Amino acid sequence: MRVKAVSSSVVGLSAAVCLSLMGATAHANGHSLLLDGGPEALISTIDTFHVKVQEQVADGCLANASALKDTMEAELKQNGFQIADSVGSRAKGLLVSAIGYQLTPASLCAVSVTVAIELPLVVPVPYADSTPSGDTTLVVYKYDVRKELLTGPKSDMQKRVEGAMQAAANTVVTDISHARSSIFTKFPEIKQEFENQAR
Repeated sequence: MRVKAVSSSVVGLSAAVCLSLMGATAHANGHSLLLDGGPEALISTIDTFHVKVQEQVADGCLANASALKDTMEAELKQNGFQIADSVGSRAKGLLVSAIGYQLTPASLCAVSVTVAIELPLVVPVPYADSTPSGDTTLVVYKYDVRKELLTGPKSDMQKRVEGAMQAAANTVVTDISHARSSIFTKFPEIKQEFENQAR
């Protein structure tokens, strides 16, 4: 498959568009949502999660897989977040993945745990201006919360994985708290709209 190179004129045009947007979105306090928003702007207003678990742990290395979802939800609720049955306009997906198997000797296990916030984004597609269905596509951006490889005795693995869920939930809470502090200070309009919607 041949990949067309992007010409310098296209790059220059893109840069010009970006510079134009930078000026257009500049806030009165000097901040630009385009430049100063980033991932923090995407997570700052999350207050509801739908927790999804993808589990592929074999050989008895995780005796109670449902505890991952239960532990994560309990920690989030304890910190003031709502839990939804499905993803919606307000509820964002929180994906928990666990993959593992038995090691040699048989009393040992390895389990890889990842946690990420799923954020749907609509983004422009290059060279799609004349496409009848439009020039944008839906992309799910994953905000990584935790990636951890746990190894050790099979007898302790359940407890350690649940501990990883608690730690990941704490990271979610901390990251969103920091994001709110940053974004709401830079862009008070976002804070006002968020608080209005929460009433």
